[in-house]
Amino acid sequence: MNSSSNGAIATATPAWWTRDVWETVKKAAEVALPNEVCGLIYTEVYGVAVHCFEAEATATSCFAVEQEVIDFAFSLRDANASVLATFHSHPLGWPQLSARDAGLADWAQLHLLLVPHKELWEPHWFTIQRAQQTL
Repeated sequence: MNSSSNGAIATATPAWWTRDVWETVKKAAEVALPNEVCGLIYTEVYGVAVHCFEAEATATSCFAVEQEVIDFAFSLRDANASVLATFHSHPLGWPQLSARDAGLADWAQLHLLLVPHKELWEPHWFTIQRAQQTL
């Protein structure tokens, strides 16, 4: 794996990654333009699903609405679902994770960053290690 400033670049696409999931994530990024989008890719009864958080977003940041994050976390727990990956976009084209993005490891170690290139979105996969906590 190659290193990024805030995560290792993943070299393999996950086995659960399908065209339908990719199309859903790309559509979310398109709809959010010119702002960032953020969300989760998770398991559900019928397979893999995508959830976009309601967020305060700009072209350079995305902060999910806290109560929605809490409510969605409880719904995942109640459904015995698990988060496979987090995702967000950098509509201005920066293909690296920012220091703020490291917090995504609280949900999952695998992260998808969507970056526009010419007229298309490019997927950039990262693994993010959770920071060591000291007492």
